[in-house]
Amino acid sequence: MQMEKIRMVIPARGGSKGLKNKHLQIIKNKPLIFWTIDQFIDAFQDDVEIYISTDCNKIIDLCLKKYNNIKILKRKPSLANDTSSTEEVLKDIASDWYKDLSEDQFVIYASACEINRSKKYLLQAVESLSEDKSIDTFMYGEKSHKHLWENWHREPVLMKDWMKIYSPRQSQESNFLIEHSGLILITKLKYWLDGKRFGGKTLIKELDESYRHIDIHNAIDLKIANSILN
Repeated sequence: MQMEKIRMVIPARGGSKGLKNKHLQIIKNKPLIFWTIDQFIDAFQDDVEIYISTDCNKIIDLCLKKYNNIKILKRKPSLANDTSSTEEVLKDIASDWYKDLSEDQFVIYASACEINRSKKYLLQAVESLSEDKSIDTFMYGEKSHKHLWENWHREPVLMKDWMKIYSPRQSQESNFLIEHSGLILITKLKYWLDGKRFGGKTLIKELDESYRHIDIHNAIDLKIANSILN
């Protein structure tokens, strides 16, 4: 995929039970929400058009005060509660973007909670799509627990019954990868319009063994993140 101006969204709901005002929490001298914004600007410069989806005026004010080139999507109250799914939020965004984007346009989703993504991983994602024009979706994955994929098929298949056979001590030969769409997910707008996070021919690229998550969801994660980054 030739890198052109591409839209990306960072969901940042104001309410969080695990960590109050999560996206405003300071990690190594800057708010959590800034980490993801800065990572994508550093990697793609003006080739990425960044949108923040939020219901929180504090997040809006903070972001607009620092960044001149990001856009705000004010989230509906019905999509700002604990039961709202990422898929519902993306579908609502896609419905608005579809006014001036084709359904086959590539779009990016990134979680604001993941702050250890490097420029290398972001650029690698775009390069992977450039190498295979038939790919509809790109994301990273790793050998672990949670969502497991059978990727010896032509297209990866989610193992819905993985709990019946999963062992946490997987061998090096294991073909099971969990999807890690929060780091970066590149897919086509039509899947969001259909209420899916992604779809079509999906490439899940295994992360390097050296990669370590810094994924902020509670106060303990916050302390760990500050310790690691310092």
